[in-house]
Amino acid sequence: MALPALGRLWVDLSWFEELGHPDVLLLPLYAKVGLGLVTGVLAFALIGGNAWLALRLSRDAEGMGPLFFGEGDAVELDLSKIVGRVALPLTAFVSVLIGLSGSAQWQEWLMLRHGRPFGEVDPIFSRDVGFYVFTLPFLDHIFAVTFASLVCALAFTALTHAGRGAIALRGGKLVIQASARWHLSIVGALVFVVLAYGAWLSSAHIVLEQAGRVAGAGYADVHARLPAIRAHLAIALVGAVMLALSATRTRYVLVFAAIGLYVAVGALGRGLYPAMIQTYLVEPNELERERPYLTYEIAATRSAF
Repeated sequence: MALPALGRLWVDLSWFEELGHPDVLLLPLYAKVGLGLVTGVLAFALIGGNAWLALRLSRDAEGMGPLFFGEGDAVELDLSKIVGRVALPLTAFVSVLIGLSGSAQWQEWLMLRHGRPFGEVDPIFSRDVGFYVFTLPFLDHIFAVTFASLVCALAFTALTHAGRGAIALRGGKLVIQASARWHLSIVGALVFVVLAYGAWLSSAHIVLEQAGRVAGAGYADVHARLPAIRAHLAIALVGAVMLALSATRTRYVLVFAAIGLYVAVGALGRGLYPAMIQTYLVEPNELERERPYLTYEIAATRSAF
């Protein structure tokens, strides 16, 4: 499979060199390879690094003990040893997949590198329009990769600790070794920090909102959805603190409270509340409520934004 692909690449490169523009082919190629490598390495640093740390921290765990399958000459399966052997190779495989997905965002990277200000600002946040065209797409990519890597890191961390016996059910009660509890709490707190970053990105996307009658932010977006997003951002940061504090507790009240608050604010604040504002406040007098935003959107259209 590699040889035909290399052959096609050589033919294409020869063609573009003949035309005097090899950069048309090489620039996207370098961007794909470079972005894929950086994304994969950073993903492995998060996922593989946490799996390796979990293996180190769980060395003194009691262990789950071997599992036996069959009768008579039963097959013994030492899960603790298996986890130690497969954790890092599995995280490397997942990191490669994340790296490949990252390489697909090469256009967003080149737009970020070569973007320029438009000289026009949006009326909601007073940002240059170039931010939404050139910068925001790559910031979305950073959020997606970081969030996916941290969720995978959290899953591998929990599974590694569980496989080594640092997390176990004893007497019908979930028992987590102190080092595993600290580890999981810190990674969980980082997940909430990234969710806060995602909420900040969501506020920027309000300017590009396509849900209304016309493109752009409307009354409900600015007066309901935007405050709810900011509240969501604050709750995510509070949740990160709660997750970090849960490392010092043997009960999991703070963990469930953080998750519950984040889900509740997301569902009520970003879903139900804007819908109610739109239905009961905007629609009865829609033209008057939306008039300033229609003016913004017409001006943006005339500016080719």
